[in-house]
Amino acid sequence: MAFRKILPTKTCSLLFVFLKLLGVRNFNIWIISGLLAVVTISFVSPAFGHGMGGETLPPVSIGDRDATLFLNVGPPVFEAGNNEYYITANFYESKTQAAIEHVTYLIELSKDGKTIFRDIFQD
Repeated sequence: MAFRKILPTKTCSLLFVFLKLLGVRNFNIWIISGLLAVVTISFVSPAFGHGMGGETLPPVSIGDRDATLFLNVGPPVFEAGNNEYYITANFYESKTQAAIEHVTYLIELSKDGKTIFRDIFQD
């Protein structure tokens, strides 16, 4: 087999035994397919996304309760001509889903290290 020259002997032998146990007859096609899959997956770049306008942060312990912060930005799709957006912040107990009252929020928006907006809000 031509692939025994490229792959180390132990790796190649284990691969052939595994494929034989699966009942595979044409080893070359499976090896080429596997190598193509590995190469294809290695070129996939990571993607990071946002929760379509809303994000629930993991709970944090504050005193004797766990609190969760939910942030929502609307509308969820940013358009160049629209200059009005809103931010909704809900701070609630994780276990009971009850709103935590009398909260002060410091909201700061920045882009490229430059502060665009910063203000304090009280609930």
